[in-house]
Amino acid sequence: MAGDVGLTALLVAAARAQEAARPDSLAGDEFAEHFVRAAGLDWPVSWSAAVDDSPVWGRLGRYFGLRTRVLDDFVPGTPQTVLLGAGLDTRAFRLDWPSDSHVFELDRAAVLGFKHQVLASVGAVPLVKRTPVEVDLRGNWSAALIDAGFYPGLPTTWVAEGLLPYLSATAETSLMRTLSTLSEPGSRLFY
Repeated sequence: MAGDVGLTALLVAAARAQEAARPDSLAGDEFAEHFVRAAGLDWPVSWSAAVDDSPVWGRLGRYFGLRTRVLDDFVPGTPQTVLLGAGLDTRAFRLDWPSDSHVFELDRAAVLGFKHQVLASVGAVPLVKRTPVEVDLRGNWSAALIDAGFYPGLPTTWVAEGLLPYLSATAETSLMRTLSTLSEPGSRLFY
């Protein structure tokens, strides 16, 4: 399963699991460990199993914890949030959202399918209206987002967490143009 989901998404999940287990945790994510286990990977997912000085499982894990915390603090706040390349992000399941919020999670079908399977197996329930949208962000995805209930007339929080380095310059430019077209005043982008 790891190949279908992508090692990067699983690496971030492992880092979030480690961060959540730290006694001085910056960000909690009780679902992250379940993704790593379901993928059958023998990676450390508890803080005690990670060495702080390890480039991958220590310092990089702490970086992901900090990044998660910063975005957790700022993401809820507009009527719509769009997670671009959502991966194994669980913000819809663990953050306190305004009652009228709508979260759209955009990613490839294999990623969203794996995510759904794991979250359903642990009885996770979203805390906000949540709509997964199967798309390839390197192509034309705006119509699928609108068809899923996105309203371009509302302020939107766009989250491209860790996504941009994986896009070509052409795809990145296209993505930014699409965001500009779909964004109302009061919209914001986190990346």
